[in-house]
Amino acid sequence: MLDNEKQLTLKWALRHIRAFVLLLFQHPKEVLGFVYRYPKKFLLGESGAPRGEQKTWRHKITSVKKLKQELFDLLKRNVEFFEITIPGRIGHQVGEVDLWLKERILQGKPQKTLVLVMDEAQAANPHFLYYCKQIFSFVIGKQLWLWLLRSIPEVASLHHLRHDYFHAFGRTAECYDIYRRWESREPLFKLSHDDREFLIRFLRENWGIGENDWYVCLHNRERGYSPRDDDLHEYRNASLGDFVPAIQEIVAHGGWVIRMGDSKMKALPPMDRVIDYANSPHKSPRLDVLLCASARFFLGSTSGLFILATVFGVPVASVNCIPMSSLPYTGKDVGIPKLLYLEREQRALSFREVMESPAANFRFSSDYKDSGLGIINNSSDEITDLVREMLDRTSNAYLRDPENERRQEVFRSLFKPGHYGYGTSAQVSQCFLRKHAALLSDSQI
Repeated sequence: MLDNEKQLTLKWALRHIRAFVLLLFQHPKEVLGFVYRYPKKFLLGESGAPRGEQKTWRHKITSVKKLKQELFDLLKRNVEFFEITIPGRIGHQVGEVDLWLKERILQGKPQKTLVLVMDEAQAANPHFLYYCKQIFSFVIGKQLWLWLLRSIPEVASLHHLRHDYFHAFGRTAECYDIYRRWESREPLFKLSHDDREFLIRFLRENWGIGENDWYVCLHNRERGYSPRDDDLHEYRNASLGDFVPAIQEIVAHGGWVIRMGDSKMKALPPMDRVIDYANSPHKSPRLDVLLCASARFFLGSTSGLFILATVFGVPVASVNCIPMSSLPYTGKDVGIPKLLYLEREQRALSFREVMESPAANFRFSSDYKDSGLGIINNSSDEITDLVREMLDRTSNAYLRDPENERRQEVFRSLFKPGHYGYGTSAQVSQCFLRKHAALLSDSQI
């Protein structure tokens, strides 16, 4: 029995909505069992039928139906549920939460008790849940949600599961429009004071990185993270060796490089002021978050870890973007796409040829192979040029070039509704567009 079942009435629940929801999620079977057994008491605050009056089944069924409606109305006015599509993938865990919260604010939705539906043990990064719990009042497991859904089926209308943010096969991903509309606002997620102090102390004591030093996070997608679908996504991978000159460029400018990832990744050769954190004994979910959130910028690719930097407001330099329509998300970001090579004609496709074909949205390695398309990874020089541009952009030394602005406008005009990244506010590296101006020459605004 519940200790406070005497006060468990609709009137009390309406006055103490958070306490009622907490009670419901902590003791779901007991709470709903009690209110279904004593519907009149819950609805009216009365102990039951008057003495001598036998409650009929018809009356009881009517009471339970009314009770379910009252419970649903209470939840509808006060509660919303959000579920992550793939909580075991960092990009989905982090990005979907960030996007849904921002979308609610942009739509002017009223404040409610927010409930995150996910099994905490499945989280790609448990430490990011700490930040989620500053906004979401409750985190409930999938089984509890399904049980609640069976008990009150109407709550399905309060549940949000957004495949359109990132999955978006064959259509535009909603993430681009939301990040574009959020552009001038501050990030929702900011490191706590304790986490900032912990990171400063850790960097100084373990790697010799001082409080006034700066670093860039580096992540390159390669085989091994998810062996079951490595072949499907091989087209997204690239060689770590192509990043070495860019790493040296960052170090030459006085920075550090912290290579992110996991221990399945190929080790970096020893280099001054370069930390192979992916293969470090210090690796932890907490540091994964803190390092990405505090970098000068994040040098990554089309792999979800960069979104951890995005949600904390850190600029992203994304290389080897593929499909070509999938640039990074915000106006702080700069990307360079992989080029496509038409094997039967032994030539690179122009940007227009790619963007006007289904290849603009290809999402599997087999799509490219079946279409006779080869994939050209970004060169070391292209990656290094992008890094130089990001170093300028993040030090307010970047000079706007009218010719580059024209090329950007022409390239952007190739994006149409239905392209994965239609509406992105990110730019393409000016050096990349200058180098491949011939691939843009058949395009016009």
